[in-house]
Amino acid sequence: MKKIISLLMIFAATLCCFAACSDNEPCADYSAGVFRLSKTAYSATDGMKVTSPWVAYEKSGLLVSGKKENIAGNTINTTEAELLFTFAVPTSDVAENYCLYYPYAESATYADGKMTLDMTTQSGELTQYCASVYNGTSTSLIASAPSVTLSPLFAVIRVNIPASSTTSSHKLAKVSFAGNGGEQTGGIATIDMNTGNVSCTAETTEVSFPTPLDISSSSANVYLAVAPGSYEQGYTVTVTDENGYSNSTAYNSSIELAKGTITPVSGKFGYTELAFVGSTNVYIINADTSVDDNLDVLWHWDSAQSDIPSGYKNMFIHCDDAKSVDDGTKILVTSSATTGGCALIDRATQKCLFYARANNAHSATLLPGDRIIVACSNGSEDRHNSLCLFDMDKPDELKYKAELTSAHGVQWIASRQRLYAIGEDNLMEYSLVDWNTDSPSLKVERTIKTPKNGLHDLTVLSDDELLCAGNNAYSIHLDDLTFTEIPQFHGETSVKSVNYNKDSGVIWATIAEESWWTFHIKEMHIGSSEPVKTLSVPFSKFGTNVYKCRVYQW
Repeated sequence: MKKIISLLMIFAATLCCFAACSDNEPCADYSAGVFRLSKTAYSATDGMKVTSPWVAYEKSGLLVSGKKENIAGNTINTTEAELLFTFAVPTSDVAENYCLYYPYAESATYADGKMTLDMTTQSGELTQYCASVYNGTSTSLIASAPSVTLSPLFAVIRVNIPASSTTSSHKLAKVSFAGNGGEQTGGIATIDMNTGNVSCTAETTEVSFPTPLDISSSSANVYLAVAPGSYEQGYTVTVTDENGYSNSTAYNSSIELAKGTITPVSGKFGYTELAFVGSTNVYIINADTSVDDNLDVLWHWDSAQSDIPSGYKNMFIHCDDAKSVDDGTKILVTSSATTGGCALIDRATQKCLFYARANNAHSATLLPGDRIIVACSNGSEDRHNSLCLFDMDKPDELKYKAELTSAHGVQWIASRQRLYAIGEDNLMEYSLVDWNTDSPSLKVERTIKTPKNGLHDLTVLSDDELLCAGNNAYSIHLDDLTFTEIPQFHGETSVKSVNYNKDSGVIWATIAEESWWTFHIKEMHIGSSEPVKTLSVPFSKFGTNVYKCRVYQW
């Protein structure tokens, strides 16, 4: 009963909107037309279905073919996927061709089977622009209200913009999308409701924020509806801050953007900050402005010239990993010499904050309680084939050791409170035991067999996923232990490092060319079989045989 009363109130309010007539225009008679409307779910490229829910008192629109009427319909019941909307329909047009659409837009039009929408004022929120044509007679009876499923009109780009750093904070002012081939993607869109074809008037689609968004503490997802179709030369996303500073990311592979699909990409402020490591060196470069062997070097550390105690310097002649830690203020370096080591370097001053012997070390990570654990690979010394634990304030004082043959990678996932390490074809999962005491240890929670032996690298993709590489490369979903091959590395047997951004599909990697080292760093994109960029690191110029690369900032 309450629903019927509410609907009658809406009917009355809707009809009242048309009660007044101007002196120059005759009054039209209107009757209530009731439709049951539902929205087709959008499909994200990660396989998820997304339907933005109806919200209370929002409006859908009804357009009458060849008429100026653009009629807003209202609903108050928001508990069902298919909802009743009522429209004030001109009685002279009850048997006309109607175009029902969502969301309501005052400037929308419909004539000769074609609908137009102004796409220049998008909000950045996920909006399911959708419409369908109804050929028939409207009714004011709820029981016989026709059901109409509104179909998607556009493709959607979801731009994930990481939180800006606390040292260089930005506010988000604008995000734009453009096809690299000059495709018309936005502006005024015309949709042929018979064929589904979409044409637009502008080569750029953008979302502007009247009040710039503060993203200093959390990332932002910005959604842009764009014209569906084939973008043969790819597309470019540009992010602009409140000061007008812009950064563009080009995705150069051909892509099909289909109606009703959500394609995730990554925007950014700044540049791609990439580290590579080998011999006695750690280099950090701006990868965006680096071309071939003309590398834009931002930072360089040489263990031979460092303040590491003289008795330990010979442990850092084959540096093999350099992880950015503590919000980028420090760099955790390992070296795989027979008497290898681990060192924590302050980025600003290049001073050594911690050092330890770690035989044939290949990776390290920080653990709670100001502790460092190091993956030490093959050899016959006491710290080979193990995970070696140290307190940060007690250099080279071994706190605990866990046996792990051919240990090559180690990562901590704080949200799971678990440590992960690789050796041979094993992925080990550990919990921390007695961590707040002077006798900490690790407990093996799971031993997970991976598809291939000879693992060399372990990186974190998300709270639920790791990536292991060596012979080929695989993502590992930790909840159900499913493995997904990264196709760019199929058949490769000497993959040394893989950095993969799931939001953008961008990969930076090193693959050994001579013995264990390489002179090239490759940028790849998911969906493209060939590298989109290759940086050269000749020994004669940089004095290093490159082992791994690490992306510090995407």
